[in-house]
Amino acid sequence: MADAFIDVADFQFRALHRVRIFNEPDGKLYDSICPSWITVSSRYGIIVCASGYNKLISLRSSDVHRLNTSKTDINVEVTDIQTKITNLQVEQPAALVALSCNCSGRVLSVSMRTASGAFVYLYDMCAFAVDYIEQRGPVYSLRLSADPNAQPCALKWNPQQDAIFAVATSDGLLSCYSFNIEAIQSNKISRQKWSPKGKQLIVGDISGYVKQYKPEMILVRVTPPPTDVVSLKDENALRCVGISWLATTDFLIAYSPKTGRKVNISKLCVKKDAPPQWTHFDDINFCGDKSTFDQRIEFTQLMGWKLVLCSSSRSSEIAVLGKIDSEWKVWTLDDNGRIEMPLDAKHCETYPVGISVDVSSILPVKIGVLFTLIVLAQTNDHSFFYRKMNSVHKASFCWT
Repeated sequence: MADAFIDVADFQFRALHRVRIFNEPDGKLYDSICPSWITVSSRYGIIVCASGYNKLISLRSSDVHRLNTSKTDINVEVTDIQTKITNLQVEQPAALVALSCNCSGRVLSVSMRTASGAFVYLYDMCAFAVDYIEQRGPVYSLRLSADPNAQPCALKWNPQQDAIFAVATSDGLLSCYSFNIEAIQSNKISRQKWSPKGKQLIVGDISGYVKQYKPEMILVRVTPPPTDVVSLKDENALRCVGISWLATTDFLIAYSPKTGRKVNISKLCVKKDAPPQWTHFDDINFCGDKSTFDQRIEFTQLMGWKLVLCSSSRSSEIAVLGKIDSEWKVWTLDDNGRIEMPLDAKHCETYPVGISVDVSSILPVKIGVLFTLIVLAQTNDHSFFYRKMNSVHKASFCWT
């Protein structure tokens, strides 16, 4: 054991100054947890410390470097260094367990134990700059365990890949996450849909991009928004407000301006080593301007019949897209055969807030010489419950 020690005279640590950050913390919230309350971003020159359980204090590392130890007593506390106080906008009571910074110095992780369980909050480190006056909350929050009694035990950022961290909780759960602060800020996901066989996930974001992922979140393809939508040609930016799979390479995408209520429904075809092909159907729901809802398109598939029901939060009519031979077309139905929301007591339009397909019916409903066993259940924003029959292409279904 003695061989494990060696005297080294030319390597020394020297104390600099004591800087008062906080007074005695509240230890009642921590039980036996020993917190870790300091982290440094060398890239941005920011030191962040915890101040008890509900505040973070940041200061410039350069201000600490400039403290002159030769002229003052190092035992005298420094109290006039410039700092910034950030109030944590999280559920209280909470115990701040640990602070940590990723390898690039851009992201600060705050591990906390709350009444709802273990959480980690991710912050933009630049928001803690002393000269940045605005108070900023977390850019992302993540619940680490479904157990409300769990607490975070350890969080470690990958030393080479700044977007990856691993975290463990007291209930024995170990998880690894990938996080991109730039993507979170600029490309928030607005719509998503699984493939019919559940082997891929497609998502649309507020910048209009369409991305395909494998279930393990491996990115397969990225498709930018179209630039040839005639009905939206005067709009500067598009967002995805509806998305659905049609086949392995075919999708339905609904686009709306970021600052408007117009909509365009398009079919996207993407094949390997080929540019994306768009077919634009325009506003097939005939959306109005009286609905108080933001624009949202729901695609309900009846793939056995090769058709898709398209409902809009801003239209009282449900449109139908159907496949005839190899092409998808907008079906123009008879006036008595369309799905429409009823008027309310004041004879005003109502709008769909839910749509689902029930295939459990065993009682045939006769419509002329045709029969149906499929029921379409739907609600609107006035909670109406009603029934109407309609006929579709040599088969029929009723909707409620």
